[in-house]
Amino acid sequence: MSVAGRLVSWSHRLNGENPASPIGQNQGSWTSTVAGATDGDYWKVGAAGYNTISTTDTGLTMIVSLKYDTTPVDGTKLASLGNGVGEIIVKSTGNPTSLKISGAGATDVTISNLDLSKPFFFRLTLNGAVGRFYPFDMQETETGEILYNEITSTSSTTDVSFGCDDGSVLFGNVYYTSDGAFGTEELASSIWTTDLLVRNGYRIIEVLKNSKRMYLKTFVEDASIVYANDLSPSVTARLQPPTIFVVVPSLNSNIEALGGGVVYHDYTVEVFVVTRAADFRYAHRLCAEISGEVVEEIYSKTGQNDNTDAVADFSSNIDMKLEEDEVVCVNHHTFKFRRRSNYRKR
Repeated sequence: MSVAGRLVSWSHRLNGENPASPIGQNQGSWTSTVAGATDGDYWKVGAAGYNTISTTDTGLTMIVSLKYDTTPVDGTKLASLGNGVGEIIVKSTGNPTSLKISGAGATDVTISNLDLSKPFFFRLTLNGAVGRFYPFDMQETETGEILYNEITSTSSTTDVSFGCDDGSVLFGNVYYTSDGAFGTEELASSIWTTDLLVRNGYRIIEVLKNSKRMYLKTFVEDASIVYANDLSPSVTARLQPPTIFVVVPSLNSNIEALGGGVVYHDYTVEVFVVTRAADFRYAHRLCAEISGEVVEEIYSKTGQNDNTDAVADFSSNIDMKLEEDEVVCVNHHTFKFRRRSNYRKR
């Protein structure tokens, strides 16, 4: 998939309440519900069956947090996505230290080293026949090791579900959308994070990686266009220039009307283009060529909807040689994006 567009939202969102009567505005209704009870901040389902949503969309995403009150027997379904092409099902193993994911025609995958007596959350996605399970809603470890598990299945089921028909399970949160199969860096649980980090950070990276402009396509490798969580020299030195670092360091907000849910956000997006050469003149020229394509690509491919998402301002600081032995050139580009967000929608 790709970064969720501005019209994508969680159509159904539960925060421990009864799925038959979701709290808040613009929350979708579940197709069918089963008996449950409030237990603190959780919705407790005790062997009652499953809350379901029927769908014919092929791209699905769900985030679930849960913990066991009484451990269900091995094979008990806890949550699932089905689109008529494939499915992904999260099941109990009969043990509070593990879960397993399965689907018709797929080999079960066991997720170990858990403690389901405490809150645990995960993301499920289904893109056609391919399902993924992201533990703790994480894609990879700090060292880059992939964390998600993937299965390919076959199914005629067109239901999204959560619950249990054995044991007793406490569900804290259930978020769902049929707008697509979005990974952790494509759609966040909150609109604030999605707009700040995903749509104004990761989206810029996606645009630059997909560019067909000459210098971006020829000189800069995809792995060298990264989000700058850390701009310290020890981190930036790991990548060989030409490199492009993107970061969203700040936002300012204005509420459209008192008591209203519509908010205008001004996001500052900074892009650093780094080049190196034995002769600074060449590094400076190459940095200018890449910078020109970066500015033009960002301006033409993002922020073009004047009602909800627009580039309000941009500026560039051009690096100049100051020391005799300097061989690295860094151009710094700053964009201000103005986005209109509806906080009542989710």
